[in-house]
Amino acid sequence: MDELKTDWKNEHAELRCVRNPELPAHMDRVREVSRLWTEPGHRKQGYATELLKQVCNEADVLGYVLMLQPKEFGKSEGLKDLVKWYERFGFVKIQHNPVLMAKAPEFKATITATGYAAAVSLDAPRG
Repeated sequence: MDELKTDWKNEHAELRCVRNPELPAHMDRVREVSRLWTEPGHRKQGYATELLKQVCNEADVLGYVLMLQPKEFGKSEGLKDLVKWYERFGFVKIQHNPVLMAKAPEFKATITATGYAAAVSLDAPRG
């Protein structure tokens, strides 16, 4: 079974995705985005977006559910805007107070072998 990695980084942001030890054993395919941080001078330039896209894509391919609790930071980011931002990646609000969001894995088709198909036209003249 492939494991979703824990730490994600690019040149100006980092993301941590962990298994919550309080979850029961049968929820072993659930991970919590516990930290998403961008250096203050590099915010609003796509660094966090790049990381979250990577994590969501890998979680989709490996079949993991992602959860997070968005938290306000600074004065320019309101919780409502942050929730909308996470919704862009497929997260939905599953609890209102405190806000808790989750993202189920989306189907990602992968090609593992080359196959050939033959088509038969039902309208072809019979001879």
